[in-house]
Amino acid sequence: MTPDDIAAPTITADGPGLLLGKRYTDESRTLEVLVTKAGAGPLSVGGAVLTVKAAKPLPASD
Repeated sequence: MTPDDIAAPTITADGPGLLLGKRYTDESRTLEVLVTKAGAGPLSVGGAVLTVKAAKPLPASD
Protein backbone atom coordinates (compact mmCIF):
# COMPACT_ATOMS: atom_id res chain seq x y z
CA MET A 1 0.00 0.00 0.00
CA THR A 2 1.34 3.42 -0.92
CA PRO A 3 0.25 6.86 0.28
CA ASP A 4 -1.50 7.31 -3.08
CA ASP A 5 -3.76 4.34 -2.27
CA ILE A 6 -5.09 5.92 0.93
CA ALA A 7 -8.05 8.25 0.42
CA ALA A 8 -8.01 11.37 2.55
CA PRO A 9 -11.31 12.39 4.17
CA THR A 10 -13.20 15.13 2.40
CA ILE A 11 -12.87 18.46 4.18
CA THR A 12 -15.56 21.07 3.63
CA ALA A 13 -15.48 24.65 4.85
CA ASP A 14 -19.19 24.88 5.61
CA GLY A 15 -20.23 26.92 8.61
CA PRO A 16 -18.30 29.33 10.78
CA GLY A 17 -14.52 29.24 11.08
CA LEU A 18 -12.66 27.98 14.12
CA LEU A 19 -12.30 30.48 16.96
CA LEU A 20 -8.67 31.09 17.89
CA GLY A 21 -7.96 30.46 21.59
CA LYS A 22 -11.24 28.62 22.20
CA ARG A 23 -11.57 25.07 23.50
CA TYR A 24 -13.68 22.56 21.59
CA THR A 25 -15.04 19.34 23.09
CA ASP A 26 -17.03 16.28 22.05
CA GLU A 27 -20.48 15.35 23.40
CA SER A 28 -19.12 13.00 26.07
CA ARG A 29 -16.56 15.60 27.25
CA THR A 30 -13.75 13.00 26.90
CA LEU A 31 -11.81 15.01 24.30
CA GLU A 32 -10.85 18.68 24.53
CA VAL A 33 -8.95 20.59 21.82
CA LEU A 34 -7.46 24.09 22.13
CA VAL A 35 -7.42 25.93 18.79
CA THR A 36 -4.03 27.57 18.21
CA LYS A 37 -4.39 28.29 14.49
CA ALA A 38 -7.46 29.74 12.80
CA GLY A 39 -9.08 27.69 10.06
CA ALA A 40 -12.26 27.11 8.12
CA GLY A 41 -15.05 24.63 8.62
CA PRO A 42 -16.17 22.55 11.57
CA LEU A 43 -13.69 20.65 13.74
CA SER A 44 -14.56 16.95 13.90
CA VAL A 45 -13.11 13.70 15.20
CA GLY A 46 -14.37 10.31 14.06
CA GLY A 47 -17.29 11.92 12.24
CA ALA A 48 -18.53 13.76 15.34
CA VAL A 49 -18.44 17.56 15.18
CA LEU A 50 -16.82 19.24 18.20
CA THR A 51 -18.56 22.18 19.87
CA VAL A 52 -17.16 25.25 21.65
CA LYS A 53 -16.71 24.56 25.36
CA ALA A 54 -18.56 26.98 27.63
CA ALA A 55 -16.47 29.29 29.81
CA LYS A 56 -16.44 28.68 33.55
CA PRO A 57 -17.58 31.59 35.72
CA LEU A 58 -14.86 33.31 37.72
CA PRO A 59 -15.09 33.15 41.52
CA ALA A 60 -16.49 36.21 43.27
CA SER A 61 -13.90 38.53 44.79
CA ASP A 62 -15.11 40.36 47.88
